Amino acid sequence: MYAFIASALVWIAAQFGHPGSFPAPNVQFASESRMIGAAATADPRIRDLAAAHRGTLGGLYLPDSDTIYLRREIDLDNPEHQAILVHELVHYVQDQLGIAGSVDTLEAQAYALQERWLAEQGR
Repeated sequence: MYAFIASALVWIAAQFGHPGSFPAPNVQFASESRMIGAAATADPRIRDLAAAHRGTLGGLYLPDSDTIYLRREIDLDNPEHQAILVHELVHYVQDQLGIAGSVDTLEAQAYALQERWLAEQGR
């Protein structure tokens, strides 16, 4: 997992025109209810986003702790599941670079890079 995270961070940094990489965030596997519980004390935008995706939440990035939560069922040998981690890593990089914007704007950027990554994987 750590090798994948390191290579994904280099790829994401390049997409933002940033040379190099970033230190890896904390990544934890958790139930959806645990993720929603963790989001409950986060920024209201994150809390609302997590609640809106109840039942389909695959991952969540919490900037206050630089923690990415992935749903327990995620299999990081599956490229479709790896793409969920890529999406959350994009949010981590957005945070590290100080990229601000509305939730919709940040999500759109993360989904676009997630799709670009999948396309490069032949998906």
